[in-house]
Amino acid sequence: MGYRSDVSIAIYAPEPEMTAFVASQRLKHEAWFNWKHQINKYTKSCVDDKDNRYDETWLVLHAEFEGTKWYGSYDDVASWLRCIQEAQRLDLNTEFVRVGEEDEDIETDYYGDWCDYHLGVHRTIYQDFPKFIEE
Repeated sequence: MGYRSDVSIAIYAPEPEMTAFVASQRLKHEAWFNWKHQINKYTKSCVDDKDNRYDETWLVLHAEFEGTKWYGSYDDVASWLRCIQEAQRLDLNTEFVRVGEEDEDIETDYYGDWCDYHLGVHRTIYQDFPKFIEE
């Protein structure tokens, strides 16, 4: 059994910085590379110091885990936490969201000057009534 959480992680920056980061993580043989994740490119509109607009290619590393035991004592989880810390040390944008089994158990962490808040928690009310008998 054990307490389970849903977790989503995003690390993103301009392509050159992210490419170097991912390469350095691979060279360290970090365990998180064994977990399901994806790396995608996207175009981000940016503004320089002189208010000139330009488009830049960014990379985002995204990982999502449903119903996982997110304990820092587990090697794979510790590896992801080290990855996030290293990304923040390098001033890459990071987003971390964990939703636990309890309603109040929500953890979010957003870091970076260009953090875009791609990840978040959305609570909704749903209805699941049985089929009513018509009279």
